Amino acid sequence: MDLKEQHERAAFIDALHLSPGWRKTFKENRRFNIWGLLFGWLYVGWLGMGGTAIFYFLMMLVPMTILGTVWPDTRTGICLGIALMHIWIAFRVNQKYWKHVLKNHTAYEAAQPDAPVMYFDISKKRMVLCSILTLGLYDLYWMYQNWKALKIARKDPDNGPLGQTVFWIFYLYSLFKTIFKDADKVGFKSRYSAGVLFGTYLLMAIIAQSNAFPAFIFWMMIFISPFVFFPVMDAIRANNKALDEAAVPRRKITLGEVVLLLIGGLIFVSSVYSHFPAKDENRMLIAFLEKGVPDYCLQNGYRMETWPMAAYDVLKPMHAQVESANDNLSLEEQRRFDEKMRRISRGFVDSIYQNLKQTEPFITMQKACLLLDQNAKAILVNVLPEFRQLAR
Repeated sequence: MDLKEQHERAAFIDALHLSPGWRKTFKENRRFNIWGLLFGWLYVGWLGMGGTAIFYFLMMLVPMTILGTVWPDTRTGICLGIALMHIWIAFRVNQKYWKHVLKNHTAYEAAQPDAPVMYFDISKKRMVLCSILTLGLYDLYWMYQNWKALKIARKDPDNGPLGQTVFWIFYLYSLFKTIFKDADKVGFKSRYSAGVLFGTYLLMAIIAQSNAFPAFIFWMMIFISPFVFFPVMDAIRANNKALDEAAVPRRKITLGEVVLLLIGGLIFVSSVYSHFPAKDENRMLIAFLEKGVPDYCLQNGYRMETWPMAAYDVLKPMHAQVESANDNLSLEEQRRFDEKMRRISRGFVDSIYQNLKQTEPFITMQKACLLLDQNAKAILVNVLPEFRQLAR
């Protein structure tokens, strides 16, 4: 009996009544599959689970990216990420296929009516406050509680709420759609579709995590994103009220919320601190003039000899102030600081180069850096106020 026949027979026997015995059946089917190890997500697709195959392929990008970044050799790290995902698939594919056959069996559909669900209902003020204080982590808690409510009410053997929360990018649309569908049965009509809300939230998450935008954009996304959940929360309220007229938003704070707020609060304070501009204008001036300009000229083929010492002499009074200040920058702040320093340095040297080309069309960047180096002291003293402006 091959794999498909074995699972189809098991599904036919057990589909009509999902007793606690299904756990034993799943456990028996959690055997290592050599084809899953060799072909990974391609084998899952061959078994007819196209959506699951795409999901596994996208999941594989996570360990590939992480190991490819942290491993000394990028290619080795990527290969290790693929290997880990294939091993995971090898242990999961038999069980996953059994569930697939079961959920697509007509007998299973008859045994699994759309049972009513009492969703996780909280006030909008609580959602906004907790989401902001935890930098969006509370959004994941909200998703987890609602997936948990669905699983308990409908005894869904597929995909636990934890996995659906962690990989929310693949499941959040389904959650919104299910909630709207249940609310629609009791007469609630939303002006917003699940797709629009999910797309908006996903876009905000991408913008918030992108380094291409100023810091205030990050905070704007954090403050706005909880409002995306409001239409879904209205649907939950309508659904719960229809099932129980006495239903009210949850007021009691759970232990999970306390832990999440403590962890999120620490992250919030750290992020507020790290998103401030560089602590000291003088720190930027010193880095920009003593390191940034010489480094940029070195990249263009000229090593400055006079400029670094001249910059140190001109800026010497600032060093004591900077050294006495708190200069424990976070890694993210240090990265932004270095990028700003490099950007200013490139802009400064390039502007000097373009000005010189107006009078000497064939001048090279190396020659421009040589002229800066030869006249370092005079340039630094005369245009220091302009450097201060750039540093801001």
